[in-house]
Amino acid sequence: MELVKHAFPLVPALARARDRQHAIELIDKGADFQMREAFESALAISRDALVRLGDTPDAADALVASIRVRDTERLGIEAVEGLHARRGDVLLVNTPDPKGNSR
Repeated sequence: MELVKHAFPLVPALARARDRQHAIELIDKGADFQMREAFESALAISRDALVRLGDTPDAADALVASIRVRDTERLGIEAVEGLHARRGDVLLVNTPDPKGNSR
C-alpha cells in the first residue's frame, strides 16, 4: 500500500483485506477503500441462513445493513485508536460503569 500511494498519489487505492486487523493496517497505510473477505462472506452466509429459516429477504437485508453500519463505525474507531496508540497518544474515553454512570 505504501508503494502504491507513493508511486500513484492521485489514484484511489483499493485493497482486499484478509481480516479486521489487516483492514486496519491497510487504512493506516492510506487505503482509500478496503473490503474484508471474511466479514463480507460471513454477512452473505448469514443473510442466506436468515431467509432459509423464515425471515423475509427485506428483513434479512435490513439486519445485515445494520450490522454493516455498526461494524464500519467500530472499525473506524479502532483504526483511530490504533493510530493514536502508535503515536503514543493517551486517549481518554468516557465509558459508563456497570450502573450506567460515566467514569
